[in-house]
Amino acid sequence: MSQPEADEDAQLLEEMKADFLDECQEILDQLSNNLASLEKDPGNEEIINQIFRAAHSIKGSSSFVNLEQMTSLAHKMEDVFSKIREGEIIVTPSLIDTMYLGLDKLSELREEAVKGKSLKIDISPVMANLQLILEGKPVKTKEASQAPETKSEAGKAKKSEKIAKPKETEINKKAEQLGKDRIIPEMVRVRSSRLDELMSLTEELIAIKNKLESLVVENERWRAAVRELAKITHSLHEEVIKVRLVPIAKLFNKFPGVVRNLARQNGKQVKLVMEGEETELDKNIIEQLYDPLVHLLRNSIDHGIESPAERKKLSKPANGEISLTATRRHNKVIISITDDGQGIEAKKVKKAAIDKGLISSEVASTLSDSKAIELIFTPGFSTSKKISNISGRGVGMDVVKQVVQKLRGQVIIDTKPGEGTTVTIELPLTLAVVQVLMVKSSNQVFALPVDTVIETTVVKPSKISEVQKNPALLHRGEVLPIKAIRETKLDMSLTKPAVIVGASGKKSALAVDELLGKQELVLKPLGDYLGTVKAIEGGAILPDGSVTLVLDMAEVI
Repeated sequence: MSQPEADEDAQLLEEMKADFLDECQEILDQLSNNLASLEKDPGNEEIINQIFRAAHSIKGSSSFVNLEQMTSLAHKMEDVFSKIREGEIIVTPSLIDTMYLGLDKLSELREEAVKGKSLKIDISPVMANLQLILEGKPVKTKEASQAPETKSEAGKAKKSEKIAKPKETEINKKAEQLGKDRIIPEMVRVRSSRLDELMSLTEELIAIKNKLESLVVENERWRAAVRELAKITHSLHEEVIKVRLVPIAKLFNKFPGVVRNLARQNGKQVKLVMEGEETELDKNIIEQLYDPLVHLLRNSIDHGIESPAERKKLSKPANGEISLTATRRHNKVIISITDDGQGIEAKKVKKAAIDKGLISSEVASTLSDSKAIELIFTPGFSTSKKISNISGRGVGMDVVKQVVQKLRGQVIIDTKPGEGTTVTIELPLTLAVVQVLMVKSSNQVFALPVDTVIETTVVKPSKISEVQKNPALLHRGEVLPIKAIRETKLDMSLTKPAVIVGASGKKSALAVDELLGKQELVLKPLGDYLGTVKAIEGGAILPDGSVTLVLDMAEVI
C-alpha cells in the first residue's frame, strides 16, 4: 500500500471513530434507560433484545475503530444478555448493578477516547463480575468493584482485551459496508461544530441587516430590497435554530439510571415518570442542563421523598414518585421536576439559614414563606445534618440557579408541606440571538431582554413613595421597588419613563431616560479578559457600530 493510500485510510478511520463516539453516547444513554425499565419488568423480552442489540452494536463498532477495552467490555455484556435471552440467566438486582458499573466504565472509556487519550482505565473488576454472572456464581457488586487487581487478573484482563486490528487493506471495504448499514432516508449526520459555524455566520448576517436598516435612504427600491433581505434573514435564522434543536429525550434518557442508583443508595423506593421527551431544545442548552437536573433529582430523593416506613405512617404508597416533564410554550421550554414527598417547610429553611450564619434572626422574622424558601439558592445552604455522598455539602441549588441564569432562564419553586415540591425551569429555545428593548440611561444605551419586560409606563413623582427608606412605585395595585440602571441616586422629582421587569419570581421598575424601541441583537460573551460581570449577560454591536451591554435582569432586580 502506498503512503498516500495509507494516509487516506488513516484519516477515514479517524472520521469513523469520531462518528462512532458521537453515536455511542446516545446508545449508552438509551442503555441506562433500558436497564431501569428492565429492573421493573425483568421478563420483558423486547427490552432484553434492545439491550443485547445495543451491546452488540458497541462491540462491533468499537472493534472496527480499534477501541479494544470497549470491545472487550461490550462483548462480555453481550454474552450475559445472550444467556438472558436464552433463559439461562435471570435478571436480578445484582445483575443490574453490575450492568450499571459496566455502563459507567464504557462512558469513561468513551470520554477518554473523545479526549484523544490512551485508554488506561481498569475494567478488570467489572469484567470479573460479568464472568461470575456467566458462570452462575453470586456477585457482590460493591466489593467486586473495589477489589484490588492481582497480577494474574491483570494478565488475564489484558489478554482478553487483545482484539485483532483490521488490516489497512480492509478499511475501505468495511467502511463502505458500515456506511450502507447506517443509511437513514432523508437524514444526514452533521458535526455540531459545523452547525455552530453556520449559526455564527447567520448571526453576522443579522448584524449586517440591522446596519443596512439603520441607513437613511430615500430610494424606495433600496428600502424594498432591505425589507426583503430582513425577511430572508429572519427565515434563515429560524431554520438554523430548528436544525440545532434536538429532542430533550437525549438528556432525559440519562436519568432513570441516576434516580434508580440514588434511591438505592438512600434506601428509598422511587418511580420516575417522564413526559414530553419529544420537546426540542437548543443542543448547547441541553449540554449544560445535566448537572442542574441531577442536583434537583438528588434533592427530591434525599430531602423530598420519605422512606417506605415513613410513607406508610403517612398513608402514602411505599413507592415515591418523581415526574420529569418538558413542554414548549411559545419560544420557551418549561422543564418541571415534581415529587410527592414531604415538601419544604419555611420554618426549617429559616432555622437552617440562621444556624449556618447566612442570615440573622431579625432578618428571618421579616421574611414571608415564599421569600424564606428562596434562601435555598444561597451558596452554602443545606438542611442536611450530616455529609454524605448524596447531600449535605452546601452545594446544589445555588449551582442550579447560576447555570439557569447563565442560560437566560429562571427557576421557580412551588411547594406544599406534606404533599411535595415542584421546581420549574423556564428556558429560551436558543441563546445566540436575543430580542431586546433598547433604553437610554445616563447617556448610555442598554439592552433589556424582551422576555423579562412586562410593560412600559411613565413614573410621576406623585406615584413614588418610600418603603424601608427605598423608593417604591405604586403600580396597578402593587408596590414595586424602583431603581435606576446606573448606580446613581434616583431623582424622584422628575417624570420619566420606566420599564416594569420580572425575573426569577421578582418584579421591579427600572427608571430610564428614554425608550428606544425593540431590536434583534446578536449576543456575544464578554470574553476571557472581562470574564463574568455581575448583572451583565453579554454585549452586542448596534447598527451604528457602537457596543451596548445586554443586562442580566435576574441580577439587576
